[in-house]
Amino acid sequence: DGTVPTASSVFVGGRVLTNTDRGLANAVVYLTDMQGNTRIARTNPFGYYRFDDIATGQTVLISVTSKRYQFAPQLVLGSSAT
Repeated sequence: DGTVPTASSVFVGGRVLTNTDRGLANAVVYLTDMQGNTRIARTNPFGYYRFDDIATGQTVLISVTSKRYQFAPQLVLGSSAT
């Protein structure tokens, strides 16, 4: 039929919490892939963030910056179905 299959994509998202388990608004979240490409998102008023259109199976590094808090970067390991 002439259609070409495309790579599927997923989203990576989560919630940034303070040390008292409250959502942190306006934190800057960085998603860096293994090729060094970085995307940026801000958390909403409840601390949630989301990155869309991430290639399936891709491993990414998530890091967060905030004026008031420090966070350790998190590695999100991708896996692909076989």
